[in-house]
Amino acid sequence: MLIAIILSAIFVVLFSILLFKNNLLNVAVFCLITFITYSICFTCLGVSRYCSSYYTEYWNNYKTKVEYYESWNEEVQCKHHKYKTVKVRNSDGTYSEREEEDGYKHSYDVEEHSEEYRAQLNDGCSISIDKSDYLKWSSRWGSIQFVDMYRHYHNKDGDKYESEWNKNFDDLAYYISFHKYENRLRKSNSIFNYKSNLISKEKTEEFEHPANKEIRRAFFDKSGYLNTDYNDLLCRYNALIGYKEQIHMMIYVFPSEKYSEDIVYDIRSVWNGTNKNELAIFYGINKSKEIVWCACLSWLDDTTLHAKIRQTAFDMSLFDGKAIIENNVALVQRYWQRKSFKDFEYIKVDYSIYTYIIMAVFINIYYIIQIIVLFNLRDKRKRNRWT
Repeated sequence: MLIAIILSAIFVVLFSILLFKNNLLNVAVFCLITFITYSICFTCLGVSRYCSSYYTEYWNNYKTKVEYYESWNEEVQCKHHKYKTVKVRNSDGTYSEREEEDGYKHSYDVEEHSEEYRAQLNDGCSISIDKSDYLKWSSRWGSIQFVDMYRHYHNKDGDKYESEWNKNFDDLAYYISFHKYENRLRKSNSIFNYKSNLISKEKTEEFEHPANKEIRRAFFDKSGYLNTDYNDLLCRYNALIGYKEQIHMMIYVFPSEKYSEDIVYDIRSVWNGTNKNELAIFYGINKSKEIVWCACLSWLDDTTLHAKIRQTAFDMSLFDGKAIIENNVALVQRYWQRKSFKDFEYIKVDYSIYTYIIMAVFINIYYIIQIIVLFNLRDKRKRNRWT
């Protein structure tokens, strides 16, 4: 497709050069129209590829330090110009007045910097936080330190106060963010693309991937049988191991009376598979909190981790969220190996049919314009010949 577009563009340009070899202006106009039209086509292809093959995934980090920067000000170069009126001699001998710049009104301006709250993450990034977040974690971690910033200030000095994580796991401040990555499998005809055409609209809406809605959760209780929400615990473990292991672990709990293990395959179809860094673990429990079934989804080549997680689940008499999460984390640290999606770079993305329709419309409009221009020029030449 791309080769055909490029060859047709080259043909049109060469044709215009041969047709108007004595009129470079017409050649330039034809080339300009060609460039604009095909630029739009290639832009459509690029946008279509980005929208169709790029997906949102979770990244997990934790805050190692929270910081408070005091407001301060500094002297900067003045931005207020000063003008003067000068007389200039015109070409006819008369004089007129005009305004010219004559330096600045002040020797300097004062630039104000408002207070700022930030957090340092374990991956080295710095993010902005609000005042309440700073107060929450600085009071929880304690040991607030003063840091002199040695600023060159005007009349308001501003320094920094910071508090570091106390290394207590219960006080770990997790941070979940969302990032785009390329997943060609989901928009290809590969056998790895789990099509969702046969899944009902209700299930598609109910089990839409949480990252698509930027839901900052990792534990989802669909059973209603649990009295404890284990989301914070799982999110803290995700943050602790997520950056090193490149993983985002999710746990879903279903009522076994309503859902069998087949629901996992429906969810896989709705998601078109998990994201590259995800390990999704599904449990089916009854009202007595006994584990009836367990299944896992990921892109692991070696599924030993899946088998170990299932075995650990069935070894338990009742569903214990804390024990399950801790056991799964230990297994992840031993058996998890995130799959590199470079293995699938050979796969070609199937563009949407709407992309080809838009391209066809623009190319047809382009050729219509070219034909109209050609006929107008031909008629103009005939008229000139007879006059």
